[in-house]
Amino acid sequence: MADFNADILYANRITCGALEMPAVDAPGGYVVATDGVGHLGLVPSSGGPSTAPTSAYAEQSTTYTGNLLIGDHVKFTTAIYTLGMSISIDTTTPYTSAPNVASLGRVGLQGGQRYFLDAALTSVTFVDHVATVTLAWHDANTGAQVGSVVTMGGDGNSNPIVTNGHCRAYYNPGATTRVELRIVANNGLISINHASVRVDTL
Repeated sequence: MADFNADILYANRITCGALEMPAVDAPGGYVVATDGVGHLGLVPSSGGPSTAPTSAYAEQSTTYTGNLLIGDHVKFTTAIYTLGMSISIDTTTPYTSAPNVASLGRVGLQGGQRYFLDAALTSVTFVDHVATVTLAWHDANTGAQVGSVVTMGGDGNSNPIVTNGHCRAYYNPGATTRVELRIVANNGLISINHASVRVDTL
C-alpha cells in the first residue's frame, strides 16, 4: 500500500514493468543486479571495469622549455573535465620520466577496456624553419609504443607557430596502466606553448 506525503511516495513494494525493485538499501559499493526472473537486488561490486562511456580532457597552457629531450613526455597541467572512473589525467604529481610511477602529464587507464587517445601540440616554438619533433603514445609502465609516430615541423617558420598536429592511437591494455605522449626525436623544438589531450573509452 502506498502513502503520499509532501510529494514523496512511500511504498512497501515497487514493480516497474516485469521488474520488482529492492525494498531496502545496501552498504556503499553495492550495485544493482537482476536474478533473471524479474527481481532486482543489491549485490557487492565485482570490481570489474565499468562499461559506461568515460572521457577526460586536459590542457597545457603555460609555455615550458625544459623536459623536451628524447624520452620525455608532454606535460598537461590543467584538467578540464573527467567523466566516469576509467580515465584519469595526472595534472598534479611532480614531473618524472621514470617508468612505472605517477607523473605530471601521464594518463591512467583502467585495464580491460578500449581507448581512443588523442593529443595535440597546438602551439610550439622551433629553433628554425626546418626543425621537427617526433611524438608517439607509449605505455609509461611497460615502455611499449602505442600506435604510430607523428612528426611535426615548422612549415618554414622559426617563431611560435600553431601546428594543430595530432597524435592519435587506439589502446586496449590488459591491466590498469598509464600512458604518455612521448618525444621520440627532437630536432629543434625549443618550447611547448599549448597542448591538449582527450581520451575516451570505446
